[in-house]
Amino acid sequence: MGHFLYDETHWPFCVTTAEGAISLEQHLEMLAAWDRWFDKQEPFIVFRHHLDKAALEQADGAAKATKAWLQAGARDQIKTQVRAMCILVPPDAMATVPKSSVEKVFGIPGGVFHDFAQVFDWLDHRAWFNCSSVNQDRFRQTYLRQHRSD
Repeated sequence: MGHFLYDETHWPFCVTTAEGAISLEQHLEMLAAWDRWFDKQEPFIVFRHHLDKAALEQADGAAKATKAWLQAGARDQIKTQVRAMCILVPPDAMATVPKSSVEKVFGIPGGVFHDFAQVFDWLDHRAWFNCSSVNQDRFRQTYLRQHRSD
């Protein structure tokens, strides 16, 4: 079984990190984390960080659970509360993940990237992104330092 973590210490920047094959139970925990973020009723940005190709694979039942979760209201919550979704994948997995998946599937700004520097470059070119945020500066420093070799 893989490892799954979520981090909201730099709110409104939320990070989910997955390494290895994620179980259905871990996937459901991730959906519950999203529900807690929705409960805040504040806009936020999500960074979904997949550390390896195995983390991109879905456990049996995960797609069905996600579809039910989206239909139960999460799709609307995503459109109204999530300002962007950035999916980070290993460079060798870039070809297997559709680059338009975030905007196409969720109807919000986002994309697929291979490192945090690329994500911040993309965010810096979005007019709505508040570059003066103290949390944004701390988040940027923390994740660029932690993931320098990605």
